[in-house]
Amino acid sequence: TRHEGGGLVGKLTRCQTDEHAPVVSASTSTLANLLRLDLGVDEALAADIIANLGKLLDPKRRDVGEALLESALQALWNLANTPAGKAAAIAAGLLDVLGQKIRAARSPNVRRLSAGGVMAITIAKDGKFQSLSCADPLAELLFNEAADMSIVRVAVGALKNMAEYPKARKHVD
Repeated sequence: TRHEGGGLVGKLTRCQTDEHAPVVSASTSTLANLLRLDLGVDEALAADIIANLGKLLDPKRRDVGEALLESALQALWNLANTPAGKAAAIAAGLLDVLGQKIRAARSPNVRRLSAGGVMAITIAKDGKFQSLSCADPLAELLFNEAADMSIVRVAVGALKNMAEYPKARKHVD
């Protein structure tokens, strides 16, 4: 709903830059749930959610807890399920970040959510073109004995999307 000063999604997006960690965590989790339904995607993008998520997902940050990281990744995956969200994530260079998260994450859920973001983004042609940095980390997931079937399924989906681009297909081969 829109009221004077912006809608709920815009306000929640602005809360992601709050100095209090519980506010950032709660707003990001709520956004992940709302964006799953494509509610307020345009409003979230206009309020610069991609920049906020990029900061939360920055591999150099060590102060982001696992629950917040998972919410940020789920929000990005949900955004990337929309054409505008894909375009914004590609423009922000988040594929490289997702590839790093897949490779470095200790948590299986962080790996799954990162691979899901790649899978959603690489549906777009430009996503395929910029996805080479994700190929090796995704392939490693396929051969990781600790990876459960939900992770493997998402990794296969991402690699399938990427392989539609001949250069990525050759790299995967």
